[in-house]
Amino acid sequence: MGPIQPGEPITRYIFQKSFFNKEKMFVKTGAFMPNRDNKTSVFRIKNYPENEIWTLGEKIGVMRNRSLKARADKIVDEIFKTGLKIIQETSQYERHADIIGWPKEPEKQQLLASALARDAYLRLLT
Repeated sequence: MGPIQPGEPITRYIFQKSFFNKEKMFVKTGAFMPNRDNKTSVFRIKNYPENEIWTLGEKIGVMRNRSLKARADKIVDEIFKTGLKIIQETSQYERHADIIGWPKEPEKQQLLASALARDAYLRLLT
């Protein structure tokens, strides 16, 4: 796929109802919090058909024994503005990437995850 480009869209698959508000249509901070390895998994969706974006998310859910609920779409520039980075990580999926560069302090992680969630576009699985 090549290097991640400015203006490129990405998505964060959401498997927990507690990570979004369906009525008010917004993504919550928890959706973007890093995992134990200090990474947040996202997927590159540029030039990818809508139905295939959802199919990929459902496949990932099956692998994790979880049910896909929604996704949070963003432009990579919004990640870069926070000082975080995004890198390709294609060991399992060609379109996979990780948000990296998270601080170790949970309070700082929450502030950054909140900034990412605030301007994310919530897409519900129908």
